[in-house]
Amino acid sequence: MHRAKEKGKAENAMDIIARNSRAEQYICAARKNFIMRGAPDCLSESGSRMLIGHFTDLHGDAERFQNALTFFRHFQPDFAIHTGDLVKWNTEDDSDYFFDGIKDFPIPIYNCIGNHDTFSDSGQHKRKYLYERFIKPLKGIQGSSGKCYYYVDFDEKKVRLIVLNDYDNEQDGVCAILQEQCDWLIGVLKEAAEKQYGVIIAAHESQEEVDTLEKRGKFCQRYNVHPWKKPLPKPLVIPDIVDAFRNGKTLKKSYEWWYSCTERIHIDCSFQKRGEFICYLCGHRHSDWIGYLQSYPDQLSMTMTCSGCFPPEYHNIGEEVSDLPRIPGTVTEDAVNFYIIDRIKKTIAVVRVGACVNDLFEERLYEIYKY
Repeated sequence: MHRAKEKGKAENAMDIIARNSRAEQYICAARKNFIMRGAPDCLSESGSRMLIGHFTDLHGDAERFQNALTFFRHFQPDFAIHTGDLVKWNTEDDSDYFFDGIKDFPIPIYNCIGNHDTFSDSGQHKRKYLYERFIKPLKGIQGSSGKCYYYVDFDEKKVRLIVLNDYDNEQDGVCAILQEQCDWLIGVLKEAAEKQYGVIIAAHESQEEVDTLEKRGKFCQRYNVHPWKKPLPKPLVIPDIVDAFRNGKTLKKSYEWWYSCTERIHIDCSFQKRGEFICYLCGHRHSDWIGYLQSYPDQLSMTMTCSGCFPPEYHNIGEEVSDLPRIPGTVTEDAVNFYIIDRIKKTIAVVRVGACVNDLFEERLYEIYKY
């Protein structure tokens, strides 16, 4: 019985990979580096670029999570990250399916806190509770000290992943990043600049709308839909800090999250060295919005559609604001992004595994961005 069950799992995994064979070819191609470096016997290399798996907004969809693990096991990224909303509705819902799945997994998998992860009928959404439940079980995180934000260094590739907590003010699902976290981020960025590490910043919500007026890339859908409520304006404290980091300059400015809390943020920092900012990784929108920030067109933001789709007793979150059809039992039920980073050319290749064709027959399978 046990062997039959394991055989069934293996066959299902093979089917999932097989139906994504086109994406597989693009991932393999993007990892290959065909260049000449002097001697004719050193023409090409594969595997020198960094491969990252990105999935988001599972909302309790354990089946799609198992499919994502199949992709990660097959493609072997340097790491994978889920950018928030593990639970279906609120903290009373299950998230053990995720942490049980990553416990002995051979690829490091990280997590952000999403707005639904903070919702609670019992008032248990305080920082300590969120840290214990959604951050502490992760392996290899650094700089956390019991907070809901952290970083991880990938020394071989000289890349630092920084994971922020969008919901620092302890109000259910209200976005705010407060003074202590900003000061921590500045210190972590200064250290990355000293080590000459490229920086990736992950958070549940995007830091600003991406500019799609001049060119709508493959990974930007044509309508910016907000069925719940129109996003409120927010101070650009993180993009401003990243700009100072990128350009090795001083930033002196005050900010206020006027709609969510009364605490003002005062930034007074100076970066002595220019740093390398790669991109933001985000979720929350349930739709594809990859591009450059409106206020900072040199800052690349990767916001992807939700990876969850058919959790029991939940509506089809994969279709409510996305232009991608999501149908059970087909290739469209999955949505996982893979990013291939070339730090020499300063490019990121994006490959979608799963749903990639919209209602206009436009294909969202791959694209290359400069950072």
